[in-house]
Amino acid sequence: MIAEKDIGLQLRLNTGVDISGASVARVDYRKPSGATGSFTGAATGTYYVAYTLQSGDIDEDGEWEFQAYVENTYKLRGNIAKVRAVEALV
Repeated sequence: MIAEKDIGLQLRLNTGVDISGASVARVDYRKPSGATGSFTGAATGTYYVAYTLQSGDIDEDGEWEFQAYVENTYKLRGNIAKVRAVEALV
């Protein structure tokens, strides 16, 4: 679970395959409203795409979906991770 307005939290998505040398790494998302977009991520370690949340990234409460996307000589997506975002008190 995360809260709206959280910043500095790292999303780290396991692709399940070696993505060393990926030329593109991003985190695609679907907001609770259904709007979609992506964050520019970074390939970290052997299997992970990471992105650190910035101010304004989590702007809706409800269920978010996140999915790693990478390219090199291949294009692949990881499993979808579902995360509940709650309203921040202040």
